[in-house]
Amino acid sequence: MRRIILDNNHSHIKNMLESIIDRYGLDGIYLSSRENIRWASGLDYDYGSLFVLRKGKYFCTDDRTVFQQSSGVNGVFYIDLNNTALSSFLDEHRVKKLGYEDAHLSCRRYEHEKQDFFLHVHLYPVSGAIETLRQVKRPHEIESITYAQKQNHLAYYHIRKNIREGMTEAELALIIHTFFWNQGIFEKSFEPVVLFGERTTLLHEKPGKRRLKANESVLVDFGCKYNGYCSDFARSFFFGTENTGFANAYNVVQEAYKTALSCMKPGIQGKEVDRQVRLALGVYDNNVSHSIAHGVGVELHEKLFINEKCTSVLEQDMVFALEPSVIYQDRLNDRFCIRFEDLVRVTSEGAVNLIELERSSMFNNNLWR
Repeated sequence: MRRIILDNNHSHIKNMLESIIDRYGLDGIYLSSRENIRWASGLDYDYGSLFVLRKGKYFCTDDRTVFQQSSGVNGVFYIDLNNTALSSFLDEHRVKKLGYEDAHLSCRRYEHEKQDFFLHVHLYPVSGAIETLRQVKRPHEIESITYAQKQNHLAYYHIRKNIREGMTEAELALIIHTFFWNQGIFEKSFEPVVLFGERTTLLHEKPGKRRLKANESVLVDFGCKYNGYCSDFARSFFFGTENTGFANAYNVVQEAYKTALSCMKPGIQGKEVDRQVRLALGVYDNNVSHSIAHGVGVELHEKLFINEKCTSVLEQDMVFALEPSVIYQDRLNDRFCIRFEDLVRVTSEGAVNLIELERSSMFNNNLWR
């Protein structure tokens, strides 16, 4: 059964949003992206827009949703979406300058809404402002992300028990899908990546008809959503007798992961974390050029992106997908990717794995790798 975890600290969010209104001299903010609406209000609808004014939050949607809801649910009022009602609403609240998410609004939709709804309103772009506020996670957000990540760990345990020689990548991906559905998890963060042998170096390739052979590497990368919040998880492992080169490289990747945990403290620049991790990877730091870590929340990839150019500093209660990876080639010219990805939370003592305390009771330790 799906639990609904809501943030009861409405005044905290209100103050954060009003800081944007004050900064740009606005009368309010118009949110059109599902992710930012989810973050700002707790609402999760495919259709509608949220208006954040000093007097409150107003969700503008069609009459079916308005009919199903009552005024004041989650501190949000509902408005029937039609030209007359919305124009009257804006006039009533004397809205003349309205911030909007230019990165989430197509040119066509902008022109349409400008003519129909905002003819007498100046729209001011504020893209990135909400996303910056989202970087530090609130307790209920961390709880939802942690629950989703726990399902990933359980799915991985299920994979390791059910993987068989001769099965295709697509068949193993279906096992992941089925596991989540059986757990009551119906939303994915992204489509699962399942790759065997030499195909693991393709990193984000879709699962195909490649069949699993004995004594070769496997890469799985997947995630699910819970209460609208994403998770992200990846592991590389060997099916059969482990290749010595793979084992050595894997140990280096795990040490790089531990290095990152120890240095990811409030105040450190992202590029310094990247430098420390790449030093730990040593000769294995090669052509895997993506970020060492990225933020996770209502979107799979959020600020900050920890790489060699990141000058932003980490803050307490940021949540990251930490993913040191290498591509290794052995003496027989066999190539494979080694990835260890998990979600971590920044604390004053360094980063901690979101489900570290539960891990020993959840899995056979031999399958943790």
